[in-house]
Amino acid sequence: MKPHICLIAILLVSCNDPLDVDFGSGPLFQTDATSYLVVPGGGIADVVEVDISFTFENRLPHRVYLAPCSGDLTPDLERKVGDGWRTAWSRHKYCTSGSPVVIEPGTTYADTVRVVAHPFGDEREPQFSTPDVNGIHRLQWTRALRSFDPRSSPPGEPLPLRHRISNEFHLQAP
Repeated sequence: MKPHICLIAILLVSCNDPLDVDFGSGPLFQTDATSYLVVPGGGIADVVEVDISFTFENRLPHRVYLAPCSGDLTPDLERKVGDGWRTAWSRHKYCTSGSPVVIEPGTTYADTVRVVAHPFGDEREPQFSTPDVNGIHRLQWTRALRSFDPRSSPPGEPLPLRHRISNEFHLQAP
């Protein structure tokens, strides 16, 4: 049997998804700190805000497509609740697709999520999902894709969850 056929057979037998293997240390998606302070918004009445800088390092063997949501590339903020995770803040309720940002293998995408939230229970959006912001959080890029076709809905196949989530970090409100 030829070597490349053996390798394909080993991959098919060893795992369901060739991306469900370790491609280096730590998550592909990482924040720049392990703790952030949520502060009153500068000049905007009743809002709170926090900036979370991050990098997405593509250590995968193929391109990653970050599909925008209505022109914006903001990931969601999730909060740890018991053993699970729930969306704590999201900028978008409805989403239309545009041209993705393409992250080639071996390259890094860096940006900052500016979380601006109206008071919980307010009619204005976005807002945190609970009045208590303190706790363990992570970012999740729901639209980080391993393929992209703008004619499809959704526009591509999502990366496995472990490649779309950041490290855990603490949010603290004064």
